[in-house]
Amino acid sequence: MAKIKKVLSLLCAGALFSSLQATVYEDAEDGNIKRWVAANNGVVTNIDDAQKGSKVISLQGGSYVIGDLKQSVRDWNNRNEKNLKMNMNFASYYTMYVSLQTTKGVRYLIYTPRDGNVGLRNEIYIELGLGKNKVGNGWVEVLRNLEKDLTTYEADNSIVAINGLKIVGNGLVDDIELKGKARHPEKMYEDAEDGDTFGWQVYDKSPLGATITNVFDAEKNSKVIELSGGDMENGYIVGNWNGRPNAWAELDRKTLTWDMKFSGGYGFFITVETTKGHRYLYYDATNKNRGIINGEYIHHGLTPGYMDGKWHTVTVDLEADLKEYEADNTIVRITGFLIRGSGRLDNIRFTDGAPILPETVYEDAENGFSDGWSTVIGNTPVKTESHQGHNYIRLQEHWHKNDDGTWTNPAEYHLQMHNRTQKVLSIDVGGSGYNIPHYVMGASVTTRDGVRKLLWSSYYLHDNIPATNRNGFMVFPSPVEQVRGWFDIPVDKWENFSVNLEESLQLFEPNNTIVSVDYLISTGGVLDNIKLK
Repeated sequence: MAKIKKVLSLLCAGALFSSLQATVYEDAEDGNIKRWVAANNGVVTNIDDAQKGSKVISLQGGSYVIGDLKQSVRDWNNRNEKNLKMNMNFASYYTMYVSLQTTKGVRYLIYTPRDGNVGLRNEIYIELGLGKNKVGNGWVEVLRNLEKDLTTYEADNSIVAINGLKIVGNGLVDDIELKGKARHPEKMYEDAEDGDTFGWQVYDKSPLGATITNVFDAEKNSKVIELSGGDMENGYIVGNWNGRPNAWAELDRKTLTWDMKFSGGYGFFITVETTKGHRYLYYDATNKNRGIINGEYIHHGLTPGYMDGKWHTVTVDLEADLKEYEADNTIVRITGFLIRGSGRLDNIRFTDGAPILPETVYEDAENGFSDGWSTVIGNTPVKTESHQGHNYIRLQEHWHKNDDGTWTNPAEYHLQMHNRTQKVLSIDVGGSGYNIPHYVMGASVTTRDGVRKLLWSSYYLHDNIPATNRNGFMVFPSPVEQVRGWFDIPVDKWENFSVNLEESLQLFEPNNTIVSVDYLISTGGVLDNIKLK
């Protein structure tokens, strides 16, 4: 996998590229070449370059790929940062290919050191000139707006993801980055801390008696907005429809986040003006997307799990959700937020990209165990234990011998999560002073194409069984040792289990994405510090 580190570029390289968040795919400073794949007798080396005063990557005699040219475990799958920056030192002609997944399928942006562009050819290739000054002049910097390069020749197309870079030629490269656009600061539209409900109204007053109040919530230790009425029959709005009093005029930020606490059904409708007219982005308590409804509503299911009477933070990318069903449409203005259902809301805010959230800890075993646990199969409850001063969760396996002499463990435990934003599952596995046999753990997720089970098996690890997919039930070899006591494995060993759920899903379904991580699944084990990041 590519080494990825998030940095904030403070280098002035023109207004478009200055002060942008970036993902660095190669800076060569670790002395490694493992991120590269060479072909056609190419040789990749990591060397010290005196002129640049740092380590760089040397490419000699063939072709070379970093990331991948197709969707795979190696690809970058970068969906947010669409500006390429890199440093190059080539004395002779070269060709670079940037692999894209677009709303119209696979595309390749081809760059050569020539003046002028060739443009679109053979339907999937767009060839552009970097300029003759980008060869034979020592170290030079290349800056490209990939979205602009694509839409110059396909105006109705847009980038979904950037997968990798291929270079053919002999030369040196360094500091390969994808950079995002300059981000606007988060803008808060409602945090209730002013104590009033200005800008709110009941737009559907039947049945009578619906109210909007500003109340103190003890769990959040802050003021929140409370909606109370005939559940789904009443409708509430903050902001308004375009052109009406108190309508929002959000032009720049298209990612909406809010905190919600509902015990019953809900429906959220974001009213937007688009290049094709008015649309509602519609979200409710279902697990499946219905897409375009009556030409004006674009529906996505959040999850029934948000009806549990607990606080949840929800983030939706409105532009992406619109383009999923209308690829050639774009949001021009966001004017209001409509709600059906009775519950509490707080911190309604916009960003122009997914907010950077702290990790969410679902279980650390420090104060008993979370009330989100349930024993689904088996008769042993979830319990906390302690060994050598370490508190942890013990999930008891239920191995029994079948009539044919084989053994099975039908135990199953769940821990509720309902997280739409964080998709890296992290668990500490131990380590309790006694033997722990084989078990399976992972997560149930709602995806764009329905519910999937993603599970990691210690048995698959021990027997070198490759990952399998049976009708959305995906099982992978565990990335860490889960067994304790057998096979000379120490009974007190602790290590961290960490998997990227979306990347794992896309090994089998490359065009699918996770909408929500619904709950943890485990058939046993000694676990601690269960998180999503």
